[in-house]
Amino acid sequence: MAPRRHSNTGFLGVRKRPAGHFAAEITVGGVHVWICTFYTKEAAARADDVVAWRFARSRNEMNFPEVRSLTEAQNLALVQLLCSEGEAWRYIDGQRRIAIIEADEKFMVK
Repeated sequence: MAPRRHSNTGFLGVRKRPAGHFAAEITVGGVHVWICTFYTKEAAARADDVVAWRFARSRNEMNFPEVRSLTEAQNLALVQLLCSEGEAWRYIDGQRRIAIIEADEKFMVK
């Protein structure tokens, strides 16, 4: 099933920030929670759904209503959170190091 589309980003609780990242926010029962900032709108939508499960929001009001439990939503949302610029740079650096190690391993096999 395709994800539900809302707002100008296409997802409920996700908005595009001026720098090009995507912020996830949720309001349930009068409580407003800023979740985090992500590189993709899909990752932000997955995080929004995890929090929606915690707030016991109806599955019909989620971005991905086919997800059947909080655990499943958490597993699908295993994306590095970019809550600060420092965390973002550490994540990028870590991904670069992994790519270098993988390239070295491929070279050593040959």
